[in-house]
Amino acid sequence: DIDGVLVEVDAWGSKYQQRVQTFAAELETLEGKRRDTNEALLKALSEKLMSIAYVPKGEVERLVEDYCIETNVNVLENKKAFAELSAKLKLSGIEKLKRGKERWHSALARWREQRHRYALRRTLARINQGHELRRPPALMDAFDALRTKQDGV
Repeated sequence: DIDGVLVEVDAWGSKYQQRVQTFAAELETLEGKRRDTNEALLKALSEKLMSIAYVPKGEVERLVEDYCIETNVNVLENKKAFAELSAKLKLSGIEKLKRGKERWHSALARWREQRHRYALRRTLARINQGHELRRPPALMDAFDALRTKQDGV
């Protein structure tokens, strides 16, 4: 079934987009876990440094704040990279789906052309070999005109 192929192409496109969304969600989840782990480690570092009381509280806060800023910059860079990757994957899927549909339409046009030529050959064979028609001039002229017109296209 030729229409079934187009349905399969569309289904592939939907599945691909769903996989991209799932992948993006997994990346976001991993980044969230990493961020939470870093936050917990920074809190633990801050508490340990405060309990040691080796340096003043202000210096500990500045040190932890520097680590926090670095972590936040990394989180933002990762989010940007995730967004770019997700966009590229989505665009790639759309392009592949577009090429698949173009190939399907091209194959459909070739199939229709082949079916048309087959029907013409069968009709001409029936006219030439059949007993019910004896090469009627009007019908043969009509087929010659049709063939000339199609050769011009």
